[in-house]
Amino acid sequence: MVPLYNYSKKQFANAVYLDSSHSFSTSIIAFPERKSVVTFPTLIRGGSGINVVPSSCEAYGDVRLLPGTSPEEINGLITEQLDRFSIPNSQLEDLLEVPVAETHPQAEVVQTLAAAVEAITGIQPRVEGSGPACDGWMFITRGIPTVCGYGVAYGGVHGADEWVDLESLRSTTEVYAHTIPHYLENKSSYG
Repeated sequence: MVPLYNYSKKQFANAVYLDSSHSFSTSIIAFPERKSVVTFPTLIRGGSGINVVPSSCEAYGDVRLLPGTSPEEINGLITEQLDRFSIPNSQLEDLLEVPVAETHPQAEVVQTLAAAVEAITGIQPRVEGSGPACDGWMFITRGIPTVCGYGVAYGGVHGADEWVDLESLRSTTEVYAHTIPHYLENKSSYG
């Protein structure tokens, strides 16, 4: 969900300044011990020139839903904040909504992968939600249990210094090479 709101023209008001001074964040309990953080806005556009005081602006925010939250709840929180800051003539519009999706931790695919991780690496993995906006929602919402989030050690995501640990790439490949046949053979443990 990417909410958007617009400011209407107001005499002698610098809309971009008004908007940046009214940013806010709030939290919603989603996973036990975790909170979903809503930071709004994340992008502000306004004005037509370097020497012109903007009369209107658009502010965008990116909210990633977790289980226990709904688009309506997020819209309510944002609207409440806009009202609290007395922002005139604002509009809230959803540009995109990705549904919340979960695979049960006891699902066979989850347990088969967890067993493979432990057998290959000797480490018992944590089995918990992977967080919001994972592409697995496309499978999960169609009834296909999906594991999101197990993979290689990495850093610098989407930056010039993005990296992946090659040893973890090898062990992750080995884990999946063991998981696939065991899952397909309907086995959930290693003996």
